[in-house]
Amino acid sequence: MNVGLDKCNYYSEILKANTLFKDISKKSINKLLKISTAELIPKNSSHINEDRVLYKFHIIISGKLKLYNVNSEKNRQFILFILKENDVFETMVLSLASLLIHADI
Repeated sequence: MNVGLDKCNYYSEILKANTLFKDISKKSINKLLKISTAELIPKNSSHINEDRVLYKFHIIISGKLKLYNVNSEKNRQFILFILKENDVFETMVLSLASLLIHADI
């Protein structure tokens, strides 16, 4: 991860607290962080951009994401999931299902 040591330690502790990574060694977490990128998704913004996020695995460090599908005929959103801190998602699966991830919580 292209961040300073303080940020690397911060993300390492966040991941270690996540049940998905609880049995993973600190050394392995640090290896993961070296190839990771932190990304801020602004509130009320569309997140899926296939050129940018396809084939990536995401871990929510803080905040929430609302995943929904839009019925354009009725101009309605159908909420599928609300993801929160420590939840994970992979955008390839979501994009194949033609879902829109929208950060507006």
